[in-house]
Amino acid sequence: MKKLFSLLIFTLVVISVALACVSCKKEHAHTPDNAVVENEVAATCTEGGSYDLVTYCTECKQELSRVETLTEPAGHKNAKPVSENEQKLSCTTDELHDEVVYCTVCEVEVSRKTVVTKKATGHKAASAVTEVFVATCTTHGHTDRVVYCTKCDFEISRVEVTYDQAPLGHTPEDAVIENYRKKSCTADGCYDEVVYCSVCTTEDGKKTEIDRETTIIPMREHTASATAVRENTKAATCLRPASYDSVVYCSECKTHEMSRKTIIDGERLVHSGTYNVKENYVNFTCTEDGHYDSVDYCKDCGLEYSRTRVVMKAHCVEAEAVKINVVEATPEKDGSYDLVVYCVHCKKELSRETVTVVYGKNED
Repeated sequence: MKKLFSLLIFTLVVISVALACVSCKKEHAHTPDNAVVENEVAATCTEGGSYDLVTYCTECKQELSRVETLTEPAGHKNAKPVSENEQKLSCTTDELHDEVVYCTVCEVEVSRKTVVTKKATGHKAASAVTEVFVATCTTHGHTDRVVYCTKCDFEISRVEVTYDQAPLGHTPEDAVIENYRKKSCTADGCYDEVVYCSVCTTEDGKKTEIDRETTIIPMREHTASATAVRENTKAATCLRPASYDSVVYCSECKTHEMSRKTIIDGERLVHSGTYNVKENYVNFTCTEDGHYDSVDYCKDCGLEYSRTRVVMKAHCVEAEAVKINVVEATPEKDGSYDLVVYCVHCKKELSRETVTVVYGKNED
């Protein structure tokens, strides 16, 4: 139905284009060609596809119309059922399998159902049998009446009929030494004395252990080596003489230090000279003293030889003299000026001299 509707729309579009071309006054009237399929997208099992129906002019090849058409999903195509997860028949479980259908195109699982082919019949009891168990080291002797399944040999029931004999108890072998470790000067030694049963074994086939006792062997004392080694050798300086450590270690473990003695190996060096620096410098002012430390150090080791506090007295610093109060000399009257010296820092007047100027003689 959808394809028929799309084709009807396409036909109407083609007719309208043809009429338009006839009615227009252009030199060329389009002639529709047969529709062609373009941009086709194939449908999958679960998703629809699409394609375009396109009409071109037979002469100029101009596109006259284009209609997009959608298609339905193709749907899965079932393969023959296959058998999976097969379970064999037993006395307590059914014979069954999964019947699975896959798609032949996309291989997705379409359906799965469990099919029971035979039902479990349950155990079938055989006649009771007598089983005799002799006494062991740890279990008593007894007689049992046992019923088994005739098909799978499953034990359905067991009843102890008689108690025949008490457990025999273990028969000890002679003790053996295990896990022996020699003592040293850094660790204790030890060993285990183990007694096994001469009759029975464990589930993994080993002899049954009856008793185990661990004995500790105390470590021995360190033994001093006959030869000392030389360590921490230091060259002589202005501050200390040459020296080294004479060290004796344990002759066995080589790590435990038995003794250490520092040996003086020559005199210390003589200071070769000094250099002087000023430290803690505080400058003087016009009203307060200044000071600094004059310090002498050794050129080699940097040892302080001497330190002297030097005081700088408070005083003003004279600036260059300046002229003030200048009176020009005339023929009728001598001139004058004051030559004044001030402090560079506080501007205090330190001295003043009045100079007389005679007209025509000592004028600057």
